[in-house]
Parts: sequence; C-alpha cells; structure tokens
Amino acid sequence: MGLPCDVRRHDQALLLKSTRQQIHQRTAQVLEGQFPEIVATQPELLAHHLTEAGHPAQAVGYWQLAGERAVGRSANLEAISHLTTGLAVLQTLPETADRIQQELLLETTLGPALMITKGFAAPEVEQAYARARVLCQRVGETPQLFSVLRGLWQFYNGRGSYQTARELGEQCLQRAQQEEQGLALYDPQRHRTLALLYGHDPGVCCRGVAGIALWLLGYRDQALRQQQAADTLAHELAHPPSLAFARMLAAIAHQLRRETHAACEQAEALIALATEQGFALFRAIGGVLRGGTRTAHGERGEQIGRIRQDLVAVRERGSALWEPYFLALLADVSAQEG
Repeated sequence: MGLPCDVRRHDQALLLKSTRQQIHQRTAQVLEGQFPEIVATQPELLAHHLTEAGHPAQAVGYWQLAGERAVGRSANLEAISHLTTGLAVLQTLPETADRIQQELLLETTLGPALMITKGFAAPEVEQAYARARVLCQRVGETPQLFSVLRGLWQFYNGRGSYQTARELGEQCLQRAQQEEQGLALYDPQRHRTLALLYGHDPGVCCRGVAGIALWLLGYRDQALRQQQAADTLAHELAHPPSLAFARMLAAIAHQLRRETHAACEQAEALIALATEQGFALFRAIGGVLRGGTRTAHGERGEQIGRIRQDLVAVRERGSALWEPYFLALLADVSAQEG
C-alpha cells in the first residue's frame, strides 16, 4: 500500500527545496572561488544565493555590502531593497552581540537612502533611526550614535518638531565637542564619505545655509562667497543628493536677492535632477521654488495652482522645514494676481 498523496507531495517538496538549496550553495561557492570580480561588483548575487542556500549569517554581510555600493552610486531604491532584505534575513538569526551590531550597521546605512527617496520627514526615516537608537543603547558606546542622533534631528527638524530637534541637536553638539572640533576641520577629501552616512554632504549644506543666513544678516559679500563655495563643492563631489541640496539653497538665495532669472534656472535644474534621480521631495520643492519666481511661465492662476499642488506633495512627505517660506512665496504670487 502506497503513501497518501499529501505525504508524497510533502516529501517531494522537501526534496525539491533541498535540491534548490544545494544548487544555490554550489553557485555561491563557484562565485566566491572563481569569480571574485563579480562578487566585488555585484555582491547582491552572492547574497541572494547564500540566502536561498540557507546561510543567513553569511548572506547578511553581502546584503550590507550591496546596499553600501548602491548608496555610493546614488541608486537609493536599489539600496533600500538590498538593506531591507538584509534586515529580514537577519531576523532569522539568534540574537547575539554580533547580530545587534550588524542590524545597527544596516539601519544606519538604510536611513540616508530613505531620506533621499521618501523625504527627510517620512515615517520610515524615523522608524529606521529610532530602531538604530535602541540598538546603540544596547551596544553601549558606539561611533554610530552621532549619525543616529543626527538622523533623528533631521527627521524632527524636517517635520517642524523644533523642540525635539533642538534637544537632539544639543546631544549631537555635545558628542561632537567630545570627538572633534566641528566644521572648522571639514576637509572635502577626508570627509567626502560623510555624504553617504548622512544622506548629503554636510559641507555643502552648511555653506549653502550660511550663504542664506549671512545675506539675511546683511553680509552680502560673505553670503555670496559661501553660496559659491557650496555650489563648487557640490559639483566637485558629484554626489546627486548633495547637488540637490545646493540647487535648492541656491534657488532660495537668488530669490532673496531678487535674482529671479537665476532662481528659476536653479529651480529648473533641481527639478530635472530630482526627476532623474527619483528624489520626490526635492522634485516637489523645486516645483514650489519655480512657481514662486516672477519669471515663471503661464497664467497666474495656473502658477498658483501648481504651487499649491507641489506644496501638497511636500506635505505628503512630512516636510515642514521650509513651509513658512513656501507659503510666503504663494502669498506673493497670489497678491500679484490681485
């Protein structure tokens, strides 16, 4: 008398799974042993085969490497896919000190990619950095804590929760004073990897914001020098998110100086870059800045409608940092219509 059909099917499924795992394991061995150049340039292939072969501990490291490589070339959607897969694989492992450290590394690499693709105030950003903060507390003293606190600061600052952002900023300052002397030591060559850690280059951001602040304070020459330095650095780094920041801040600076043609050019360049790279928040911000210039094309009513539409897109991504300024642009355009 034969075995019941459901038992036979179960055994066949187990056999097929075992066979598949053996094939994936053999493929992984061949890749590691005979094709190191493929492993170096496409670590996600090895990560996939190790995962399917049932070797999660080995696979996670390659998912991390694949995520880092994707972030490095600004392929942020690809990075998110690799890193979230790595996190899922990691959950199948027993909780150890090594696993906690690996999860922390995955989360802190994931955070900047999420900020660029989903917006700095997206819920997914808070989730990644909040989890990373919990892991920092479990690990103890760790160098990743500063980047985690800064990521949370950027989230709350972008969302307009300024009290929380200030508290986090003070914690960042305290740690920075302990570990280094701050922006005065910034060197583009030594610190260019910070753009990958924080989502954009801090030198570009600080110079661009300083250019706006100095202009508002009445220091015209200093403001122009800082703005030019931010633009030069962004182009030298060739890092798309940092260049997007530079474009945004330059457009705002030109608007404040009533240089509407230059402001519109920067806004258009920001839109083009953000569309090409899939930076949804920067695309919406570019639309607001373009619509807020007096040289924008089209009927005034259409111009107002486009600004409002882009403002909705900005808000949908949780961003409130520049909203007072954007609303002032909308009010200015609306007043012209009257």
